Amino acid sequence: MNWEEFEDFFKTINKYTEQEIIKQMPEIKKHFQYLPWNSVKEKIKRIVKYFDKKKILYELFKDEEKFSWWGEKLDIPERLKFGLEIEVGDLPLDKIKYIFKSKAIVDIMKTLQVPDSIAKKIIKNSVFEKKNEYNKWNFSPEATSDESEASSPIFTNKLEDLNQIVAICTLLKAMGATKHGGTGLHINIGVDYLECNKNAIDNVLKIWEECEELLFKMANKEGEVIRTMARDMAVPIKENIQNFHESDGSVTLNTEEEMERFLYQIQAKNRMRDIVSWSHLWLRRKFRR
Repeated sequence: MNWEEFEDFFKTINKYTEQEIIKQMPEIKKHFQYLPWNSVKEKIKRIVKYFDKKKILYELFKDEEKFSWWGEKLDIPERLKFGLEIEVGDLPLDKIKYIFKSKAIVDIMKTLQVPDSIAKKIIKNSVFEKKNEYNKWNFSPEATSDESEASSPIFTNKLEDLNQIVAICTLLKAMGATKHGGTGLHINIGVDYLECNKNAIDNVLKIWEECEELLFKMANKEGEVIRTMARDMAVPIKENIQNFHESDGSVTLNTEEEMERFLYQIQAKNRMRDIVSWSHLWLRRKFRR
């Protein structure tokens, strides 16, 4: 689509179906980078107007009734704290940083219909490449130059907190973020909830033990063999859980020593081969100098 075709497309956008608009999105995004922000904003408004809202928004901003239904069905404990790490592709950190540090971020949030109170909280509490920032949205680069990660603040099961997740996902999607084999979503649960809570720990282990194969099949490509050893992360631990219960069976975690032993039995020992390999590599490099 050349420039003239691109302009004609937007002038006559009313005549296109939702499917036709979606099909043109790669071309639309390509042209956006060459346009002044005011022009971009107007064109995004047109897309939002004619799109099915479900394709852009995640519909939680003001839906107290839906949130109450989720809360009742999921029965998430009030004191449970959690955080997210959202990895995205085709969206370099420099682009996110540029948008957040310009006044454009306010207009973008309005265009995407994010309520002011949520938008202001996100904009005010956003940092870049910071360590140990657990009360702000922290954006950082991923493995390749076109991948980024958005780490959330520590959240609880409240509509105000969940709406920040909705807003960030909506924003990243509108900025052209995609998913592929190198992206993912991590959910971290606060250790203070599991600590000294034998029933909670047992439940987590039982759920994982029963569902591990299914979870790996969901995460893998069709026909892909489930991995059997650790590389960087995500090695199966079902057998470790079974062995742990057979040999010990007590999960109290009342002391730091018990916590370390538990983590080693369940996960860390899977990685010993890699740890030893990296140690040998480091020693060889050191003594070659």
